[in-house]
Amino acid sequence: MIDAIWQFILNNLALSVAWICAILSVCGFELYLKIYGPKKLTTSELSSLVNKKNGLVIDIREQSAFSTGHIPNAENILPSKLDTVVKQPNYRNKKLIIVCNSGQTAYSKALKLQKLGIKNITVLKGGMISWNSDNMPVVKN
Repeated sequence: MIDAIWQFILNNLALSVAWICAILSVCGFELYLKIYGPKKLTTSELSSLVNKKNGLVIDIREQSAFSTGHIPNAENILPSKLDTVVKQPNYRNKKLIIVCNSGQTAYSKALKLQKLGIKNITVLKGGMISWNSDNMPVVKN
């Protein structure tokens, strides 16, 4: 079996090298995000921050989703307005926790904010789905 694999690699050297480069690129990018990307908080870590008032939760979901239930003291800011809002002085020195429904949109938005030079950005891992499944407190308007 191993001989067949080596024979395939030698017969398809360019394909094998391209495949290995693709794998290394994906692994390198994931490692880069793990080291330099926004930190992902668990629901219990976020709850602790909220209770100590050490962070500002920014919920980037649509107003209708925000109204059905959000993290206590969270601010609802749409993604299209987030870039300009967080540059204001009253947001500059605060730890910002970006929250969306599943955590994916918040993470990509947090990466964009980091590229703009905004520091102290974290994301709720799993978003509101995770928050609700862990039976954490929500406020409804």
